Amino acid sequence: MVNGVSRGLARRPFLWLFFISSVFLYLNLFVLPHTPVYRMGDGLTFLSNAVKMFEGQVIYRDFFQFTPPGTELVYSTLFKLFGVCAWIPNATLLLLGVVMVWLSCVISRHLMSGVSVILPALLFLTFAYRFWLDGTHHWFSITAVMAAVAVLIKERNLSRLAVAGAFCGLALCFTQLRGAVAVVSLAVFLVWESGRKPQRWNWLVRNAGALFAAFFATILVFNAYFVWQAGLKRFVECTLLFHLKYSPTNLAGSSWRVYFADISLTHSWYSEFPRAIAYLFIHLLVPLVYLLFFARYWRESPGKPLEACGRLMLVNVVGLFQFLLVAPGPGWLRLCSVSLPALIVLVWLLSQPGKVELAVSRLLWAGALVFLVTQPLSRQVRSHAYLATPVGRTAFLDSMDYEKHRWMSQRTRPGEFLFEDEFPRFYFSLGLRNPAPVAFLTNSDYTRPEQVEDVVEALEKHRVRFVLRSLWLDPSTLEPTPGDHLGPFREYVRAHYHIVKVFPDLIQVWERDK
Repeated sequence: MVNGVSRGLARRPFLWLFFISSVFLYLNLFVLPHTPVYRMGDGLTFLSNAVKMFEGQVIYRDFFQFTPPGTELVYSTLFKLFGVCAWIPNATLLLLGVVMVWLSCVISRHLMSGVSVILPALLFLTFAYRFWLDGTHHWFSITAVMAAVAVLIKERNLSRLAVAGAFCGLALCFTQLRGAVAVVSLAVFLVWESGRKPQRWNWLVRNAGALFAAFFATILVFNAYFVWQAGLKRFVECTLLFHLKYSPTNLAGSSWRVYFADISLTHSWYSEFPRAIAYLFIHLLVPLVYLLFFARYWRESPGKPLEACGRLMLVNVVGLFQFLLVAPGPGWLRLCSVSLPALIVLVWLLSQPGKVELAVSRLLWAGALVFLVTQPLSRQVRSHAYLATPVGRTAFLDSMDYEKHRWMSQRTRPGEFLFEDEFPRFYFSLGLRNPAPVAFLTNSDYTRPEQVEDVVEALEKHRVRFVLRSLWLDPSTLEPTPGDHLGPFREYVRAHYHIVKVFPDLIQVWERDK
């Protein structure tokens, strides 16, 4: 009976996991029956940019963004189809999660058998994706990268390589370096595989040509409109030069020092225990598993068929290159975003015969199933605060987020201008408009002097009533930061505004003087 169930799961993992993952993600993203949960994160920047595009502004020309336009384009297209609604980002995250589960099964069934096929997807859902349900470019781009792997996992021919190259190009249209690193990793894999082909160089040139031709064609087609509207110079300055030159100065996530250092456990140990376990698991897994694979590969590969080695090497090379991409700033979100290849490799390693492998595999199954039940249950039974917002009724899990939204909603109206210096908390949820061409400010070289001047001009031009300032960006609460260009902004706010509210998280609300 057990063997029959195992064979059934292995033959139809999509049907099983489609239902399981959909329910799991829905219960984490919505409060029953259908109220979307407000999620604080980087995705709010892309949502506020997408609203600007929905209203007719053009990215790079009318407002600044350093990532390619893919994420904003997805959201703005959904806004055109359904209107600006609170459920859209949550539903998008649900769909992305289900697609990643499906891709995991497509890849895993060529490497494993039995119920092991579905274990990487369950581990990804419960230990990685669930803790970073934030609609940023990371999830869009890694989905495209995993789609490229899924296309090539069975076999490599011209048509499949062209499709994989297109997916890598699509990944680049969400995250510059991720798409570029993905296509390079596939080229490295082709070089490795060509060494075992009788017609080595002809095979390599032909297949690499298909890969790169589709890669560059996709980039060109996807970005042509934005290059035309903003100009090639401006497009390159925003998406390439700025990213390479100034992104490393934004120290919040651009240093290897964040590894094992970017978690804060603020609640009781038993409520934070699952989060801490997931944090430790992902941080130990992603760099270590590739070393374990290559150690086993060099020991056992001479006796394995070429095709079996090729499929394993494909997943490992792509996964390793994705890890090396985030290694200079290995924050938790970035490690989670590249964790699926590592999870697939881990389960493959554990599927080998051995008592230790069996024990660890059972432990992971137990952990995944416990998280699969307890995480959505915990989300549904905990207390929620509800607020009717311009984008729809929204549930708040954090009491401070709710109080800030309630306070601001009582003093603003949809369409009114507001500026938040540290993070765009309210633009999307309260239907407010950012008058400036930048989404936020930093006290580093990441925020350029001309951008500060643009913010001051926008505040003056639109006579913005409220400005939200974070004390974390104030030099009176921090050591002087090299590259801090916010002086003119601080002086303007002090000269024309006065404080009317200070929230417990050190966010000040300044109101314009009469």
